[in-house]
Amino acid sequence: MKQKKCKAKGCGVVFSPARPMQCVCSPACAQLLARAKTEQAETKQRQEQRKADRAKREELKPLKWFHSKTKIAVHKYIRTRDAEAPCISCGTHHAAQWDAGHFISVGSDSSLRYDFANIHKQCSVCNQHKSGNLLRYRANLIQKIGEAEVLRLEGPQPVHKWTREELAAIEAVAKRLIKELEKA
Repeated sequence: MKQKKCKAKGCGVVFSPARPMQCVCSPACAQLLARAKTEQAETKQRQEQRKADRAKREELKPLKWFHSKTKIAVHKYIRTRDAEAPCISCGTHHAAQWDAGHFISVGSDSSLRYDFANIHKQCSVCNQHKSGNLLRYRANLIQKIGEAEVLRLEGPQPVHKWTREELAAIEAVAKRLIKELEKA
């Protein structure tokens, strides 16, 4: 028979096999190879178990957790996108704190909660103390995105119940857009 190289880790001895399927040179190498295969199988099983556990933990997380993660990513994207722009309502370039202000509030229409056309950089004074300063917000928004888009936002929206998958997808899009803006 043709000579073979021992498959046991660390051996590598060239030998003449006694049987056609023999892949190790000695019983000691056969034990080493068997242990290595067992460890490899156990490692694969542990990895699969970790994946299953991770998926189960994701299922157990409440929808509120997904909303908060998505909100953080979307608002960060809005502040990054509008970093050089002034406040959408009052036009100031200097503020102690910048918010991601919604034109149509989340309370009045939650289906627009993560719509990028509905959210713009706004100073905290306009957003929190002037209830969004909506008259000036609307006028500046028309200049920024156009009247047709503003009318779409103001028009009736279908009721929307957010799912974990949708929220995770929106979060991923926002994070990808942030990376693109930071590279540019």
